[in-house]
Amino acid sequence: MAAESIEDILAQLKKAPDPLDKLLEELDQPATPASNPPASNTSKADSPAPQSLSPAPEVPELKAIQQDLHQQKVEKAKAWLQNLDPLSADGIWFDAFAKHYPSPLEAAIALLGD
Repeated sequence: MAAESIEDILAQLKKAPDPLDKLLEELDQPATPASNPPASNTSKADSPAPQSLSPAPEVPELKAIQQDLHQQKVEKAKAWLQNLDPLSADGIWFDAFAKHYPSPLEAAIALLGD
């Protein structure tokens, strides 16, 4: 008798709609407003155009500025590394910190930040 009740329950479960399937069907359908949206004072011509999610095109000037900023960070990190005493407490700490980076220079750049 227990096997029959389990089979009955399984049959009922198969008949019942899966809530996940229902959500997927709703997502596949085009969005329709549930109620009339409130009237606005602006027309479609006044509303801003939708923004695209694609990255902005590369601007040569921007790239040059980024390279210059990176070069400044590199120079700052090099100077900091030259002044760092490897046997000081800071030097020993930095040595352990730098092991998580491809090079001590990259670790110094990350540590010094902006």
